[in-house]
Amino acid sequence: IADNTIVIFNSDNGGNSHSNTAEDGKARKRKADDTFLTDWRKWAGMQPPTINAPLRDGKGSLYEGGTRVPLMWSWPAHIRPGTTSDAIVGHIDLYPTLLDMIGLPFPPVQKLDGVSYAPVLKGSGALDRKAFFNYFPHGRSPGRAGGVAVRAGDWKLIRWFGAPADDPSLRELYNLRADISETKNLAAAEPERVRALDVLIDAFLADTGATCSSLNSWTCRG
Repeated sequence: IADNTIVIFNSDNGGNSHSNTAEDGKARKRKADDTFLTDWRKWAGMQPPTINAPLRDGKGSLYEGGTRVPLMWSWPAHIRPGTTSDAIVGHIDLYPTLLDMIGLPFPPVQKLDGVSYAPVLKGSGALDRKAFFNYFPHGRSPGRAGGVAVRAGDWKLIRWFGAPADDPSLRELYNLRADISETKNLAAAEPERVRALDVLIDAFLADTGATCSSLNSWTCRG
C-alpha cells in the first residue's frame, strides 16, 4: 500500500500571526478570567500562534507570510526522494496534477483553473505557467478591501482594492529573490515592470470575473 499511495502535505494559508495579540479584537472581548486567554498569556504572553519570519505578515494577507505555504509530495518509484523545485504552484493545481499523475483524462466539461505540475514532480519537464495569482478581497490591511497579487518569476505585484487610482500605496512591487521579507516597495522605481504585471492582473480579473470596487469587502465577488 505504501508503495502505491500518493501522500501530499500542504497548508491552506500561512501561519496565524494576529490572534491573541494586543491588536486582536476577539482577544480583547474575552473576560479577564477567561481560562483560554489566561493560559495563553502564561505560556506565550502577547505573541501570536505563529511567527512567519523572515516572511512578512501571515494568514489573511497577500504578503508572503500569508500565501507561501509548505508543499511536500511522496510517491515511491514515481517521485525521486529529496528533490526540490522553485516552481510556483498553488492549491488550484492539485486536482489537474493528481489526474495527470495517475493517468486519468481531464473531464472535458470542466474548466480547470490550475495546471498540472506532474512533469516537475517526475523530473521530466518544467512548469508551463507565465504567472500565478492570489485573489483575496477580504484582507486585514487597514483601509483596504483586500486585493490581488501576481507572481511572475522573481517579481510580485500587489494591487490593493478600495484605494484611489492615484494613491501611491495602491500597488506594491517586490523582488522576492532579493527581498523575501517584502521590505522594499519598488513600484515607484520600476514603473514599466508595474505596468507589465498590471496587464496580467487585468487579464486575470477579466477571465475569472473577480471584481472589487469598494472599501466594503463584501461588495467584492469572485
